[in-house]
Amino acid sequence: DLETGDVAWRRQLGAVAAAPPVQVGEKEWLLADECAGVHKFTKDEKQELLKIETMSDPLEGVTSPTAMASSPDGQHVWVVAGLPNNEGSKLLIRRFRAGKKMNEVVLPVPALLGGNPTTMGEQLPRHSCSMRDVVALPEPCAGACPMCRLAPSWMGSLSTMTGDQRAIGSDEAGRSLADRIHRAAAELVGLLEPALLGGNPTTMGEQLLLPLANGFILRLAPDANAAVQGPVWRGPNAKPNTKCWLKAINNEEFLATDGDGNTVRRWKWAEKAPKAEEVGSWESTEPLSAAPLWLDVAGKPYLLTADNAGVAVFDPSRVAGESLRRWKGNAMGTTPPGKVTVLVGFDGIAVYCVEGKSIIALDPTKEQPLWLLPEPQNAEIGEVLGISKADDGAINITFSSGLIRQVNLKTGEARGTIERIVGAPPLATGVVTAFGNRLVLPSSDGSLGLVTPGR
Repeated sequence: DLETGDVAWRRQLGAVAAAPPVQVGEKEWLLADECAGVHKFTKDEKQELLKIETMSDPLEGVTSPTAMASSPDGQHVWVVAGLPNNEGSKLLIRRFRAGKKMNEVVLPVPALLGGNPTTMGEQLPRHSCSMRDVVALPEPCAGACPMCRLAPSWMGSLSTMTGDQRAIGSDEAGRSLADRIHRAAAELVGLLEPALLGGNPTTMGEQLLLPLANGFILRLAPDANAAVQGPVWRGPNAKPNTKCWLKAINNEEFLATDGDGNTVRRWKWAEKAPKAEEVGSWESTEPLSAAPLWLDVAGKPYLLTADNAGVAVFDPSRVAGESLRRWKGNAMGTTPPGKVTVLVGFDGIAVYCVEGKSIIALDPTKEQPLWLLPEPQNAEIGEVLGISKADDGAINITFSSGLIRQVNLKTGEARGTIERIVGAPPLATGVVTAFGNRLVLPSSDGSLGLVTPGR
């Protein structure tokens, strides 16, 4: 509006990718855009063109970034986004199987603690409970609600302050009452702010795992209209905007990080089990900075963690314990120092990125890195946007400027470089190899590019 300066209307042309496209068939791919729209594309066999079909329309006013989760084979794909709602926060979840839309579910989302709770005698504030209507401790609810598992003896000493009806308390470890309630009861009402996802969802078999910002993990079965509440991922000292990384191991086990902390927990949650069981826990020496990696090397699994100083490898057959080895960069060493921003694995080799610049490849069974791709000299190249599998034993390294490098996975030897196309918009996500050796480039203007390396 030229008089008020307000935006009268806006329409996004194309589909700005929220995540790298996922292959769902031999020649079919799915792309989720920033507005929860889902599009399937294939390549015209007669021309170097992409044919695109919209499977689910984009939405207006989504309240959280669109997230995408898929099974390793691409057969199960879920797209998740927050919906505006006057009655509270809701998540829209769209499910696809073999490239076809199966169903759509809207889930109400519990909220995040928005202030310090208060005590009333030996009771905690009244709260919503899944087993009873509304209860106040110490009245129990058969232990189904995390808050009702608390007891006055566990709280430690309480000191009530008169006048403003506040209360403070501490336990033997010196943790405040607010910290402990935040950890154990994310469903407090009365002092809440809306909150949605606390990290990217992941698939576990045919099911979807959702890390909520309030600290809980939800599980949604393929044809269910409601999710099952699972364990708490959020650590006791986690900040409100902290992130959880989930990683499925198999059809009933997954890894979850604790936010700002340094702990990765292994959970077992069978399909018909009422609750998840913690079956392992490992701690890095520094705060975690990227998703953990579960990597199979010659039939033996290894757990790798990424943190603010490097990468550590653990033996997951031990339910706890110190790392087998650790790669920590330093200015005079073989690897550069800094925060790990990406950690991925292909064919028994781990590849990670330091501070969005340098790339290092590791064999978890060996002390020395396999190879190092140093930080680009030209700062305009930007940071690493994504690392993906290419054909013939290579990987694609995408930089935010649009530069793409292909290197041999085992040796790091350069195989080719695709320079940024002059005048082209920045890329929205990392590229993927599709339709033989072509590269699909999701751009920030909503377009998709198709490039053949070497041309």
